[in-house]
Amino acid sequence: MRPDAATANAARFDAVIAARDAPALPLLLAEDAEVIDHTTGASYGRSGSLDFYRKQLRVLDLAVRTEPLATLGDSLALSRVSWSASAVSGGSFDVGAYENETILLIEVDPSGRRRREELFRQDHLGDAPPRLYERYAELLPEGPDPV
Repeated sequence: MRPDAATANAARFDAVIAARDAPALPLLLAEDAEVIDHTTGASYGRSGSLDFYRKQLRVLDLAVRTEPLATLGDSLALSRVSWSASAVSGGSFDVGAYENETILLIEVDPSGRRRREELFRQDHLGDAPPRLYERYAELLPEGPDPV
């Protein structure tokens, strides 16, 4: 697998979460960022993403690990992402230790900021590669291939 701008963004994202660097989060997301969560059917924009990530930074012993699986072009990557923590408390309910794994399609803009994220359940790995190719095709310029 060849590293690209999307895998570089994922590595920076993991480092920002590990450092609990909330001010750096907006630097990783494009202004027109969007998330499509195929696990729940939800979708949201940049502000929703920032809210989610900022809340995660308050979780004790939070760890995020992104393992690149494939890249396509300069701006797309498919990764396995694991979120884990020893516990979550203080909200409307408490949760013990947990780990959540998803498959994540990341698309970055020319500045290397996340423009699009699509999440897939771990047990639906087969849905993610076709979507990677579909997204790549959607990003190609229209018209005949240049000679």
